[in-house]
Amino acid sequence: MLIYEKIFTQNTNLKLVFGATDERAIKALENKILWVGENSTKRVSDKLHKIFEEVYQGKYTHEELIDKLRNEFEEYKDMELHKLEAAADFTLRQGRNLGRVGMAIEMEDEYVQIVAKMDDRTTNICRSMHLRVIKVSDIKEQYNNLTNAQTINQTKAASDLSLSQKGLWTKKLPSNFGIPPYHFGCRTVVRTMSSIQIEKMQLDEFGREYEVRDKDIYNKIRTKENHLRGSKYGSVEELLRETMGSIAYEGVHDNDQTKRVILGRNNFFVIIDANGKIESCYRYPKNMLNYFYNNSNGVYYDKTREAFNLIQRVKKWLGL
Repeated sequence: MLIYEKIFTQNTNLKLVFGATDERAIKALENKILWVGENSTKRVSDKLHKIFEEVYQGKYTHEELIDKLRNEFEEYKDMELHKLEAAADFTLRQGRNLGRVGMAIEMEDEYVQIVAKMDDRTTNICRSMHLRVIKVSDIKEQYNNLTNAQTINQTKAASDLSLSQKGLWTKKLPSNFGIPPYHFGCRTVVRTMSSIQIEKMQLDEFGREYEVRDKDIYNKIRTKENHLRGSKYGSVEELLRETMGSIAYEGVHDNDQTKRVILGRNNFFVIIDANGKIESCYRYPKNMLNYFYNNSNGVYYDKTREAFNLIQRVKKWLGL
């Protein structure tokens, strides 16, 4: 009962380490290598399974594994080999996260949290999911579908990989989405959370964690005239709850790819760092929307546009 579960790191030079968690997840990973192709020969399949047995024994770093694949399949064309490497990488990343979800189910934990690597390579889907708290019950169906999948098509159906550029802007997750990776090369991971930790968290309308960075920022929001002071809100907490619960626009900060900027429908503007810490929250003037578009590196969530797209889809469905 081994699964790629233990290392919570981006360092590819560390040995892959395993812990005892969920035999079904191991079986699912050994039964297939995703997206290699449905016409793989038994010889190729046996080779891959042998390599993954050695992976489970902790014999390779991530980079050593890719080198092993290159050496074992050197007769492949470059395109085929690249596809094989991408498939192995994706399978290992998925195995790591399946292991964490499997542990959460086994321990009867109620929640997990999604953590992305925030930089200029982060995709919109990973940005939109970063620090999101998810009920284990909401991803249990996907977990079962992934670990029980016997074919590539079943595995594809159990994981929606189409949201990389669009992101996910719904409170309810689709049944085939939630467990990373969300795309090839995805660095996003799952971490387990205790109920005590969750109770202390403040979450925005999409279930993502946020809090004020420090006491000085809190006092600034509380006392500045264009922040809490003079507004209809009785406390900083009420102001933030209303702002983060009614997001109209969201984008990447123009000067720092790890930060995000938000406009609430209550006319307040928020800057948040990579750890979900609020650096500022203040009322924006009428021209702030133009400022937002000019000072965020590409708007990746627009509530008005999302509503318009929904209306267009409904009209098309009705034949109007």
